[in-house]
Amino acid sequence: MTRQRVAGYALVFLSAARAQIFESSSDKSSAASQVLRGASTPATSSRRLDVDSNCALTGFWEVNEMIVARLWKAADDYGYFQFVGRGQCANGNGNTSGSWYAESGVDYLDCKTACEESDTCTAFEVTELGACYLRYRAANFDNKVSPASWLTSHSDGDLATGQVSSTVSPYDRYCYRKYSGSSGSGSQASNGGYWRAMFFPKEEEVFEKESKATKEVPLTLTTTQPSEGFSDCGNAAVGASAPFTSSLNVWWGLRENNFWAGIPSSKVGSITYQTLNDIAAWDQTIIDVNALCPIAKDLSYLTGQWWWTLNGFFGVGDCLNTNFARLSADFAALTASGWNTVKGEDFRYGIEVYLRRMLFAQKLAVADEACFKTLHTYCWTNRASLTYSQVQDLLAASDCMTLIP
Repeated sequence: MTRQRVAGYALVFLSAARAQIFESSSDKSSAASQVLRGASTPATSSRRLDVDSNCALTGFWEVNEMIVARLWKAADDYGYFQFVGRGQCANGNGNTSGSWYAESGVDYLDCKTACEESDTCTAFEVTELGACYLRYRAANFDNKVSPASWLTSHSDGDLATGQVSSTVSPYDRYCYRKYSGSSGSGSQASNGGYWRAMFFPKEEEVFEKESKATKEVPLTLTTTQPSEGFSDCGNAAVGASAPFTSSLNVWWGLRENNFWAGIPSSKVGSITYQTLNDIAAWDQTIIDVNALCPIAKDLSYLTGQWWWTLNGFFGVGDCLNTNFARLSADFAALTASGWNTVKGEDFRYGIEVYLRRMLFAQKLAVADEACFKTLHTYCWTNRASLTYSQVQDLLAASDCMTLIP
């Protein structure tokens, strides 16, 4: 098998979680408290790097007051699939469909290919233990004949119908759904990575009028500034330089948003890149950490245009030359100052990223994802009043975590 590790935490986290799963809650909390009070492991390293210039686009960017976009280079071509999220694949009502599965020993690419080659498979799930689950709508699920010899078990699930659009517990797996058409490979970077865009609600759990917590699409990069559809923005100089994203589209309720972004012209040639040493703590899509882009930490915004319109309200909309601010949860210092910066950005998923980084730095892992989700919600809801020290105490006292030996 070429890629037994498929996503999420580094394998050291996984082995540690298995080794520590039976320790008592009281011993765990006491030991975790001591670790959280210790010295942090450096999470980033800044230096001049000889990297693909497209990497300057990497990061979390605030599209508007409702939506955040993550732009990044994936190590694998997702082909006909979209990453849905951490957890078991489910439809908009939280119901699961029938599946054929193996609980271990299956490579990510084998699982993906098996679903890809089936006309009736709608989604697949993988785990860090090498489990593979192929999902089928109720009308297409045959529980008599396995689609592959290594898929030896089956489950009817909730016999769900409809498209996979959400995830439910258990959260120890990663869900990919088959796109209605080819999702394409996006732009292939110089070292073989593929560019993607993932959209997050800025403050809400899901997009307005939808059950989706994320939306993910292939991303095409270009050396030419996009123009089609943005004529209403006028002819004023935008001040952006290549690389540019293609025009990206995302809906929020009745509002359709289209935008593109590029590098501020004033920053070209003066960008310092930073490696994110703890990205495995939170990035749910990682297959190969070494294939990821570093980030341009000193690039505080991208420059571009944003066009929006209200569906059904003829003439209601606008087109603006604008900047898209960088959000800092993936690289902010693990200090009181860093926490204050992250919580002040009011990005719900950003709080989760920061909490997972705090754990990673102190050699702690999440052992119970449902428990951690409750803790994350508490920290998000009370972020204005919580201090960094109080967050440390909450993590140390939580039964969600396990120590890394």
